[in-house]
Amino acid sequence: MTGTVKWWSPSKGYGFIIPDDLSETHGGDAILHHSNCIKEMHERIDFTEGERVSFELTDIGRGPVAINVEKIEQRVFEPSPANGVS
Repeated sequence: MTGTVKWWSPSKGYGFIIPDDLSETHGGDAILHHSNCIKEMHERIDFTEGERVSFELTDIGRGPVAINVEKIEQRVFEPSPANGVS
């Protein structure tokens, strides 16, 4: 599933994701924790509010938790003279 980072604290290493499909979380947010993110060994991962992510959901008894979290690469359209956009 996919969603958007609602809030992230780099110093605490956690935050929240708003899932695109709120029915999966009964209308609430999913907890985002740095230990549940896919990253290279010893890589520090940071998020920004509004950033798009893909993830799976699990429930540890305190609500939905995002696991296997990955950033979704954002493609930026750069006009070029070849396609007639200036």
